[in-house]
Amino acid sequence: VGRLASGIAHEINTPIQYVGNSVLFQQEAFTDLLSIHELDKQIIDECRKADLFPQILAKRDHEAEDKDLEFIIEEIPESCERAQDGVNRVAGIVQAMKNFSHPGQQNMQPADLNSLIQTTVTVSSNEWKYYAEMDLQLAQIPLVECFHGSINQVLLNIIVNAAHALHEKYEETGEKGTISISTMHEDDSVVIRLADNGKGIPAEIKDKIFDPFFTTKEVGRGSGQGLAIVHDIIVGRHQGSIDVESVPGQGTTFSIKLPVRQPGQQEGVSHEEA
Repeated sequence: VGRLASGIAHEINTPIQYVGNSVLFQQEAFTDLLSIHELDKQIIDECRKADLFPQILAKRDHEAEDKDLEFIIEEIPESCERAQDGVNRVAGIVQAMKNFSHPGQQNMQPADLNSLIQTTVTVSSNEWKYYAEMDLQLAQIPLVECFHGSINQVLLNIIVNAAHALHEKYEETGEKGTISISTMHEDDSVVIRLADNGKGIPAEIKDKIFDPFFTTKEVGRGSGQGLAIVHDIIVGRHQGSIDVESVPGQGTTFSIKLPVRQPGQQEGVSHEEA
């Protein structure tokens, strides 16, 4: 899946660059045309004063009014800016997909967890943007030795679960909830907290959420494997910890603690970035 995502991102990136370059050319070319247009206006004004070419000027005025020339002149720069903004957003998503996939990583490598969080938030935006405002409070933290793709998977799973909880709580009101993600450096570890103000987890099932195949979601929407995999990645593969606090009706907070350096790693060992 990682290789597939990376390949798709690469295929999208090239035509997006073509579009972006074309929009930039149109912006610059229209600016040049406007300078010529200003000179043309001066020529037209002088012709009117001298009563020259009245029939041609009348035809020109009719065409300018019919085609709404002034609106076009005003709107083209704005439309180019909107197009460029769209291209930049697509390019950002493509880059996020490439960063998110990390295909074929065999060994732990130092990662900027803040960057992984921002990448996953971008990739998952279609899951949460209709139901939540995203609040990122990312502190200055050291690099953490980890499997990048696995940590992305953890973040994605919890963010999507939070979005579903918010959807269920606010669906009828049309309001949006909040997903808050924060990081902090604590001793020899980094802590990530992911909180939402969704419907919360009932007390009687909170201790079961990391059990394999346990789910409260309807058939077809969840397999019950997501949080079990999350627990295995954090605790089993990274020697970290994951805790959950939840108040029914008020929301849920997941706290993930990852060691900066994995046990057994020697100081000064060089790592190759993915």
